[in-house]
Amino acid sequence: MQSNLILLAFLATAIAGQAQCPALTLADLQTLQRAESHLKDSKINDLGFDLRSEFVVRGSKIRGYSKCWNTTIRQKAVYEQLIWLNTEQNSVAFYTLQEADFRALRQSIVERRSSGSVAENPDVYVGHLFMYHFGTQRIDGVDYFMVSIAFKG
Repeated sequence: MQSNLILLAFLATAIAGQAQCPALTLADLQTLQRAESHLKDSKINDLGFDLRSEFVVRGSKIRGYSKCWNTTIRQKAVYEQLIWLNTEQNSVAFYTLQEADFRALRQSIVERRSSGSVAENPDVYVGHLFMYHFGTQRIDGVDYFMVSIAFKG
């Protein structure tokens, strides 16, 4: 009986720990984008993300960060959240498995309509200082919801 209670407590802790991956906020995203290039890595680390890889996408160098392990698929770790820092274009892309977190972040951006404008494409929002792109992307066989931020060009 006591071993069943210990097992139940362990499982409850594991499930609660997995469900407690704090969502990235608009303020977090904007702070990352505003940070000086040489400080972006430490700002991302401060948010609990760990550098996992560096790679090239369409000619741009990307530093890939992740947090909150979710599962393993085909011997690859799948994380709840990712950040890709494009060091050449000075932009940040945030990826999450949680559609509700994505929708909340998107809503917080679009609600600022009085301070910006929505482009003809509903997946692009142009504000006073930043441009945001929304979408989904398959990474390592898993579909993520994505919000990217860059300075308005």
